[in-house]
Amino acid sequence: MNVSENTELYRTYGAHPAGEGWSFRVYAPSAREAALAGDFNHWQPVPMERQGSDWVLTVSDARPGDCYKYVITGADGQVRWKADPYGTYAQLRPDTASRLFDVSGFRWHDDVWRERRRETPLTEGPLNIYEVHCGSWQRGEDGAFLNYHQLADRLAPYVRSMGYNAVELLPVTEYPLDDSWGYQCVGYFAPTSRYGDPHDFMYLVDRLHRAGLAVILDWVPAHFCKDAHGLIDFDGTSLYEYGDPLKREHESWGTRVFDFGKDDVRSFLLSSARWWLEEYHIDGLRVDAVALPNGKTSLREVVEHPGGVGILALDENGCVPMVTQYRYAFSRTLLEIPAGKREPGEEPFTTAQRELKEEVGATAADWQPLGQIIASPGCYDEVLHLYLARGLTFGDTHPDEDEFLSVRRIPFQELVQRCLSGEIQDGKTVTAVLKAKLLLGL
Repeated sequence: MNVSENTELYRTYGAHPAGEGWSFRVYAPSAREAALAGDFNHWQPVPMERQGSDWVLTVSDARPGDCYKYVITGADGQVRWKADPYGTYAQLRPDTASRLFDVSGFRWHDDVWRERRRETPLTEGPLNIYEVHCGSWQRGEDGAFLNYHQLADRLAPYVRSMGYNAVELLPVTEYPLDDSWGYQCVGYFAPTSRYGDPHDFMYLVDRLHRAGLAVILDWVPAHFCKDAHGLIDFDGTSLYEYGDPLKREHESWGTRVFDFGKDDVRSFLLSSARWWLEEYHIDGLRVDAVALPNGKTSLREVVEHPGGVGILALDENGCVPMVTQYRYAFSRTLLEIPAGKREPGEEPFTTAQRELKEEVGATAADWQPLGQIIASPGCYDEVLHLYLARGLTFGDTHPDEDEFLSVRRIPFQELVQRCLSGEIQDGKTVTAVLKAKLLLGL
């Protein structure tokens, strides 16, 4: 089969019902041998038949729910047990096999929505998008993840009540590491099994559509994780990634980079995109493409943020209330000015007043803007609004539930020296302190 000319590869590759059993087809052009192992053969590999660049096998004893892997003897002679690149369902992590699942048969109820979208595409009207990570938006009373059904029934009315008309799901394509939030994908055709099976995910999309909400999927085609059961060195060659060691690693993510110069890679990814749009009724995909000066395009990952504020509060004694808190990204406690995230539609000054009260228990009679800063324009769209607050009155603090802060009052001149020496490295704090020094002539 010529994969370079097909954007519907999922119709041929992967596992499909075939009579009383299932048929399997995997693309591994450089493999010396390929076999299939699963629940249906007690995990004893059965050789597959080569057909050009593909390997095929039909198993009459396979049943829905069975787990399986391809056993690939690569061009380098190594034997690798691989999940199905076109698998539609996966074992719950930390297990790594693919599972047989027939995605057909789900009863959709979003005909009215889809007809409306055909008549009036989303691009023709304003979008007010609510971004959701399925694993952290809400949890059960026991701290466990909500399943897709629970998410759907809670999320749909909440988002509607807040005035949004679209939901953007952070990546749900199967991924091994919870902390990656789905941005290190291993299964490009499978909704993660953390929250249920493919029909459960369809229920989520259907429920949101019936509530009049568009569903956008954050889709990650730039790179893939290096877990052994995934796409890495799939047939003993760099089948999906760059062969050049200087190009194939995304060092900041610890992932492999897709080689978009290969026709079969582009077809694989385009097939994945089409799969989500057609089979799961997704209304749109979010992916960052950047035009480079040489006319080529590149992909960028961008963290979207509603923006925030930072407040340098100066009391009558020339001291500044500062907060210390543990920052997970840097694995250490930092000393910072009070700061916080803007709520939807909230003015920066209102946020500043609220955060100063919550974090250090203070109100201010005199406010002066210190301008705005862009912390990390390469990957982060957050804009921080800085303020100088004076005429302070102190009361009780009211930190958020996930904030564990301690407050310290430090002389302003000491803060200046700490910033200049590099002891304080937090960008908003350094900027606010040095701006205030120049502004006040201290």
